[in-house]
Amino acid sequence: MNVVLSKIFNSMVKVDSKSSLSHHFQESSIESIKSKLNSLRSSVLIYFLLRWKFRRALDNLRKIRDTKTHKIALIVANGPSCNLINWETVGFYQKTKGLDIFCLNDSPLLDQTLGVKPNYLLLSDPQDYLEHANSSKSIWDFLSENPKTRLISPIDWHSPELIAPCKHYECLHFVDTGRNHFSNSTNPLFIRTYPPMSVFKLLSVVKFMGYQKIFVIGLDISFFHSIKVTQDGKIVQTSIHYKDNYHEPEDMSHHFPNGIGDYFYFISQNFLALRKYFDDRRFINLDRDSLNDTFQKIESSDEENIWLLNSNGS
Repeated sequence: MNVVLSKIFNSMVKVDSKSSLSHHFQESSIESIKSKLNSLRSSVLIYFLLRWKFRRALDNLRKIRDTKTHKIALIVANGPSCNLINWETVGFYQKTKGLDIFCLNDSPLLDQTLGVKPNYLLLSDPQDYLEHANSSKSIWDFLSENPKTRLISPIDWHSPELIAPCKHYECLHFVDTGRNHFSNSTNPLFIRTYPPMSVFKLLSVVKFMGYQKIFVIGLDISFFHSIKVTQDGKIVQTSIHYKDNYHEPEDMSHHFPNGIGDYFYFISQNFLALRKYFDDRRFINLDRDSLNDTFQKIESSDEENIWLLNSNGS
């Protein structure tokens, strides 16, 4: 019976290879609508299954909605602009002015020699969960050594047997099923509407918490500068991050069956997603040369300008 039910469920949530509007340009309006409906169908089914299975896992995040209205936050993504930051000054603001710092994945802030420890770390890559389950040395070592850094992770990661914050019910989880293309909401308690970039998930959570100002660095979306097409037509992505060896060159061809056009459509969708879902005056970009034209950019007269290495205070 379980096998039959599993096959039925898998057939209901199956989405064809052309359904990802983030990756594939679709010339037909009918095909575009069908793709959106297929995506929504699978999202809704998985969403209700997870909500049933992990009934209380969203409670902690729900409780802190709009509780940070008198505070400021700093989101540290992993783009090369992270290297513009004076971490000593940021650490001083964290200690003396209550600045909350958010990061994600293999963040520069995992380097404990910087003297700055994040208040929150978001992980959503399934590989990170598998590494923890297999007791691999990884980001999880940092979390175990720094229990004051709160983990933010997908609802289906809720595991009191495996993840320490879940055991003590101090975990922060969000819904990571998607996409619902028919809503502009970024509420992390419901089906995801925006493309599945980890930094977008972090923007959603921090916005949900209600900070007065949210400064951003490292959200560069500049990785297209390192894309290559090999002699045999493979689309290979090399690393453009805060460090050169962030990841090895990766064959991305299977993600973009329509070739390099699909790839740049994906890049376009990321910039458009910022404008559609995160056009909020509370977001302030610390990188004045950023291609991100949605967030306002920091002014030299702003107090937080001193966080930059090229500020007059450096």
